Amino acid sequence: MYDKLNHPFFIYPRGFMSEYNEYSLYRQEVIRLYNFISNLIDEYAEKYSFSDVLIPFIIGSSMEDVLSKSHTTFDNIHQYSQLFPNYINKFISHNDNKKFIQIIIISPDNIFSPNSIHIPYFTLYSPYDFVNTNFNEYIYLDEFIKIKVNIFNCPLPCLETRNSLVIRYQQMINKLNPNTFNITTYKQNQTDIDFINSFYSSLDKLFSKSISESRLKIIINSWVNFKNLDGYSENYGMFPNLLKLANKYNIIATEWDFIDNLVFTKIISNYGDVNGNKNFYSCYVNYVNDKLLKPEHDIGTNLFVIDFNSKYCLKNETIK
Repeated sequence: MYDKLNHPFFIYPRGFMSEYNEYSLYRQEVIRLYNFISNLIDEYAEKYSFSDVLIPFIIGSSMEDVLSKSHTTFDNIHQYSQLFPNYINKFISHNDNKKFIQIIIISPDNIFSPNSIHIPYFTLYSPYDFVNTNFNEYIYLDEFIKIKVNIFNCPLPCLETRNSLVIRYQQMINKLNPNTFNITTYKQNQTDIDFINSFYSSLDKLFSKSISESRLKIIINSWVNFKNLDGYSENYGMFPNLLKLANKYNIIATEWDFIDNLVFTKIISNYGDVNGNKNFYSCYVNYVNDKLLKPEHDIGTNLFVIDFNSKYCLKNETIK
């Protein structure tokens, strides 16, 4: 159905000259992601509608990649929490109900490629004994808890509207001799456009269940960020449809500044009271632990931890 898929993604900075140019792999993986989400909708209804369900939807793997390549100090190993945020532990402990946690990680970093030997740090440092059950799939299971992690080695689909950039890169691609990048144009074809629309339609169906099913929680975390390079990832600029869905279904969606030891992420969705009486846009969340200490930059009292026993699932204390 999608055999003519070309490039249903935002063009990364530097295009095919960047490290994110495994286009053949990305096409395969994004189709696998699409099928996974479509199947998860049915799987939720068939298996988990009577459990407490949490779906962390995680884009990017900035610190996982940096740590794996020794581009930062081991003192920052706590950043494994980017792919296994502390709110997962909070979700598990907030009551005695059976729990299903489905972590979906979408990242083009080559640490998750079929040729990589990298083992995700959450399998080593989280308190759960994960088993590698398939390619980029890890499961922890006991009598009351199932945690399933599925990683997709690709960017998130996005309609590319920067036509001048497409033309400029086309001129560069035409000069390649030989062309070894498995792409001849960044111009999105009709298959790309249809795929993007279908992908977000499926995501819409999944996210909509968080409104109708009170036992289902969805949180979106983006770690997509380019160090010392602004103007790309801010405000979900590389996947704006995802932010639209977060706002539509009142889902916490966050983004992070690329500072190696920064443990706070910022809410950029219009999350809050559906009647508009309370809004948490631009508030910060500690994703590593429960500490509500004042960070190095002054954010006043807009610092929270995700706590499923608290109103709005956010806990705030006066910062000393």
